[in-house]
Amino acid sequence: MNSKTVALCCIILVLSLALSCVAAHDLRKDDYNYGVVIDCGTKGSRLGVYVWPSDATHPYTEITYGPPPGKGGDIWYITTNPGIASFATNPAGIGPYLATLLDFAKTHIPTSSAASSPLFIMGTEALRVLPQNQSNAILNEAYTYSATHYPFIIKRDMVGLLSGNLEAGYHFLGVNNALGTLQDGDASKFVGTLDLGSGSTQITFMPTVDPSTMPSQYLFTFPWKSSQFSIYVHSFTNHGYLAARYGLNQSVLASSSPQMDHVLNPCFFSGYEDDETYLQTGKMYSVFGNGNWTQCLKFNLYCLNTTAPCPYTSCSFDGAYQPPLPSKTVFWASSNYDDVTHILGLATSASPADIAKKGEKLCLMSWAEVLGEFPNLSQADLSGYCFGASYIFSLLHYGYGFPLDTDVAFHKDYKGTPLTWATGLMISKLQAGW
Repeated sequence: MNSKTVALCCIILVLSLALSCVAAHDLRKDDYNYGVVIDCGTKGSRLGVYVWPSDATHPYTEITYGPPPGKGGDIWYITTNPGIASFATNPAGIGPYLATLLDFAKTHIPTSSAASSPLFIMGTEALRVLPQNQSNAILNEAYTYSATHYPFIIKRDMVGLLSGNLEAGYHFLGVNNALGTLQDGDASKFVGTLDLGSGSTQITFMPTVDPSTMPSQYLFTFPWKSSQFSIYVHSFTNHGYLAARYGLNQSVLASSSPQMDHVLNPCFFSGYEDDETYLQTGKMYSVFGNGNWTQCLKFNLYCLNTTAPCPYTSCSFDGAYQPPLPSKTVFWASSNYDDVTHILGLATSASPADIAKKGEKLCLMSWAEVLGEFPNLSQADLSGYCFGASYIFSLLHYGYGFPLDTDVAFHKDYKGTPLTWATGLMISKLQAGW
């Protein structure tokens, strides 16, 4: 055997050993367990892959986004558009839509762990407001496709609709888990949470009143190690960012004369034009913006129904029960809250008064000035920011009752970790053994 042949044999041997090691690594059960959650929201769906130590005494206290600690790399999180509710009349199209997300999870979870990894697919407001037959068709197709094409553990009851209050409670768990304020079970460290989705909005916090005196439908109770906690939760349907904007536009049209073909909308920038259909009559109007903060605020307060009768000892808006806001609790606001305050140029901590001051200034800008100031943002998003500033100010101050000078933290993520109810769901499912 000549030297070239020997060298070639050595190379082949080395490659074979390397491939064997790779294969063995892929098949070897590592020291972590994995779980997958798909959040089917209004504008899109988001998949997160979670990890926790396989030998943890309380695994739900050590759950994080992948990769496992010390492995490095970006977090295991991916989004796709549009929202899954767009398949209401074509549920058969859901397979390729979900494949983008599930292929990502399959790529990141070790082969040997995939068959023991639970998969949850949950819809929120966009699916909650669909006719039941349509939402059921979407969820059935999502289950069938996932169970047929992927190795994860998934049962029919792991695919469903998440109630608004569960969404709120899970969001509380997810945010506090990300901040590290949940781990030692010290309630004095818990932050309150505010979430402003597209279709609904939620508020949660540890109440200062005795939970046993609160209406049960406003309570979310969860165990944590040897303790149990009850927090105030509420979800407001149709008060999410896009739903509220649509509702306000309809209110503006309702206030106009039926004989008119055009109407001024104080929550649109001066110089902005659009066509809007009044749902009740089907009439089309030409809508022109006039950027009036005071008038926009009046419409927002009307839509929030802040003068609704309160059947409880205390309420927020629209007749919903709310115990007094705890003065020492820090609140974290996410999703569309963060988008609007970012446009306003506010710091990650700001008060309702800060929002009002910046918002009134923004609403005075013309549409041409806004386009010039934010050339890289879509016009569809930009056109709503005068409304958005007025709405989150109205919601925080007049809706929930935050004092004008109380700072709220605005974040979509914490150190790269998304602040989402999906984490709370995974925590809760681990507590219950799925």
